[in-house]
Amino acid sequence: MSANCKVVYEEVAKLHASGIDQGFLPSLGVSFLALLYEAIDSSDDAILLVEYGHGSVVGFVSGAPSLRPIYKALLRRPIRLISTLWPVLLSPVKLWRILELMVYAFWSFDEKTESASPALPDFELISISVSLDERRSGVALRLYEGLKKAAAEKGFDAFKIIVGDELDGAHKFYTRMGAVPIRKTSVHGDAASIIYVQQLSS
Repeated sequence: MSANCKVVYEEVAKLHASGIDQGFLPSLGVSFLALLYEAIDSSDDAILLVEYGHGSVVGFVSGAPSLRPIYKALLRRPIRLISTLWPVLLSPVKLWRILELMVYAFWSFDEKTESASPALPDFELISISVSLDERRSGVALRLYEGLKKAAAEKGFDAFKIIVGDELDGAHKFYTRMGAVPIRKTSVHGDAASIIYVQQLSS
């Protein structure tokens, strides 16, 4: 990460907000996203990789074996967390969604699946985004391969990716990268998603 980490986290947050705008997290604001990526970057087991171009962040990817320590890190910053979230704390709907995120983070994913289902990898690709100007330039490919290498170096042999059912472009990308769809799930309410597994070279 660069010397001016705060700027990097803000640029990553803005890229998330503009490039991954279908999910719930962008509705919590850029300040919250910047704090989230700071927590990811400070976690020993998590990975945050960025690519620069034209003097700014043009793409990033993040992953972690669990969201639990990341959200714990956020909770250890209560003043900053509340200051980033106070506008949405007045919305009962958003408060409920925040609780859903916490439940997902603190309740092991495999515990929510049927015992007969195959075990999923611990490590998960959390997010990946590339600026509009740099798409189809190989940035996403390099970031994805970088995550594969970094996860393998941490001792993981695979990672999972949870992709919204309606995100056709994402499904095509992960399939092209060699990820295999395993099963469907529902992470937030009735929103259907597909779980992919990406095997890593030893």
